[in-house]
Amino acid sequence: ETVTGSSSASSASAGKNPSSTPAATPEASPTEDPSTMGEGAAPTDMPELESAIARSLNETCEFTKDGQSLYTVTITGVSFTDRRAVVDTEEPEKILLVTYTYQSLTDDPVLVDDMSFRCIINNEVAPPYYLTDQVMPELSVRDQPVTAELAYNVPANTEKAALYLTNTSNPEGDSFLVTASSIQ
Repeated sequence: ETVTGSSSASSASAGKNPSSTPAATPEASPTEDPSTMGEGAAPTDMPELESAIARSLNETCEFTKDGQSLYTVTITGVSFTDRRAVVDTEEPEKILLVTYTYQSLTDDPVLVDDMSFRCIINNEVAPPYYLTDQVMPELSVRDQPVTAELAYNVPANTEKAALYLTNTSNPEGDSFLVTASSIQ
């Protein structure tokens, strides 16, 4: 079983595809924004922040289920970047770059991707942004941490960000809120 930061079940066959084989999801091309591809788009709804456990940058967030530790996530950096996508339909004001590390604590591989995060700026969820050279998440197995990046399109006056993390495979479990101030 693979624990994922995104739902591994496909809804493509639910009432739309009569065969038992789910419809294939197209891969992103370098000129196509993955957020426009439908299934797998990062969440943009405002989460319930009151129950989230507060953490700081470089502080480990440990996800558990039924008392068993599953994996950890540590946000190691939050900064602005001049890096951009291959094709920009509109010029973003500022791009916030989030670097994080995650690691499986069990024999099950884990993938923590943009589905597990929301970036909150001025009480609104910032839209994800996909960089040309973004470091993408890969499967992590026990004792083999993985480093990846996320990017968000944020207002020009952004100085502080809150990053909400959740285990999308266990939404009833703990969630975390990591705050970054004085972003450079």
